[in-house]
Amino acid sequence: MFYHHTVPYPESKEVDFLSVNDSYAFNQIKADRSGTFLANGPASSNGLSEISSSASGNLSFMQSNAGLYSKVIFPSLRNILQREETLRLLKAELFLRPIKSSYDDARFPLPDTLYMVETDGSNVAGNAVADSSGTDVQYAYPVIDQLYGVNTYYRFEVTNYIKAMLANSSATDDGFFILQKNPSNQFSLHRAVFGNASHEFRSELVLSVVTINN
Repeated sequence: MFYHHTVPYPESKEVDFLSVNDSYAFNQIKADRSGTFLANGPASSNGLSEISSSASGNLSFMQSNAGLYSKVIFPSLRNILQREETLRLLKAELFLRPIKSSYDDARFPLPDTLYMVETDGSNVAGNAVADSSGTDVQYAYPVIDQLYGVNTYYRFEVTNYIKAMLANSSATDDGFFILQKNPSNQFSLHRAVFGNASHEFRSELVLSVVTINN
């Protein structure tokens, strides 16, 4: 606590109130989303509410410390298998694009590090998405378009995961949760707002393939 004396002369003072017993201390972040796209959503079997980005203005929101996760799925991915040519997937990259004007360094900074975990229609969080070594967690960092704000993104390399989805005919609900890595402050409210396939600043799955004419 900061305070001051004026007698006999102005003097600034401060007092620290130390926590005596942390086991009785309680802190909580509560979010009031009433009147927003996120006010209501159907609950899954594990009690989580899921709201399609098509019902939230073609936007997906992520604010980990407030219990808000983005989920990415690829329901039309296997459509590429309907092509007449034989395809071989060389690389798959996921670009998550925060929409313009949804962030700034002062009021709404982007999370400095993101990672992903596997999930499916049950919304149960699975294993963390690995990097090219196959063992370490893959992290993504914001590449910020400081000039125009239209090409800011996080990038994940997901080749092996997309290959597995292409090989599994029941993988239409398989995807990823987007999470923030260890916020430097447990009360951090850093957020990201991503656009879906119908948004001007849409996130993208970019596939590099070789086609073989039969």
